[in-house]
Amino acid sequence: MIPSMDPLLEVHGLRAGYGQRPAIDGVSLIVNPGEVVVMIGHNGAGKTTSLRCIFGLLDVWAGDVRYKSEQITGRTVVENVRHGIAYMPQEGALFPQLSVTENLEMAGFILGPSTGINDRIASVHSLFPILEERAEQKAGTLSGGEQRMLSFGMALIPQPTLILLDEPSLGLAPQIARRLFESVDAVREAMNVSFLIVEQNVKQGLNVSDRAYVMKTGRVVLEEDSRVLLERGEWWDLF
Repeated sequence: MIPSMDPLLEVHGLRAGYGQRPAIDGVSLIVNPGEVVVMIGHNGAGKTTSLRCIFGLLDVWAGDVRYKSEQITGRTVVENVRHGIAYMPQEGALFPQLSVTENLEMAGFILGPSTGINDRIASVHSLFPILEERAEQKAGTLSGGEQRMLSFGMALIPQPTLILLDEPSLGLAPQIARRLFESVDAVREAMNVSFLIVEQNVKQGLNVSDRAYVMKTGRVVLEEDSRVLLERGEWWDLF
């Protein structure tokens, strides 16, 4: 764990769902500055729902979310982005008919005209050179791996302090997934960004993270150092 006096993100007793059906019930977690935290568990455990609540995409029924010690429960997505939180969903983050460059520009639109967008795009290019090569190509024609890199790059454009990643390796070949997770380390080191990651590939998620939360049927059932869980080697009995 990265030592810190004050957590960057604090989630306490979060309860939410869809219609009348709760999907999470009492989820609590923290992310410290400079830390990478992973949430693991079977499909339907409530991982994505937790991210959506934190980012403001889903109404919170009970509990609260604090970011930099400030109460942000129920705050809008626009406010969260402007205050340093970014979200990379599983899919649907791109504008397929726009070029790679236009997608990156759109990611900065919410911040207003005087944001130094060209410098921000150059920073993304330094992490993902293939995006510079594909600058004029329509996003919808990129490979799956290139689309995920573009989604990640779009999340970086507002220069966030906290990035929520939802299944970043979904549908990717193993070598492309490894490259994407290497980028997580690079971003943390270069930009001092913290991450909360939902990941189905348990080993991959544990390898890139400092701590892990195991979720089962809408609840956190275990918090553990990622190295400890990696040494354990078998995880499915936890879910």
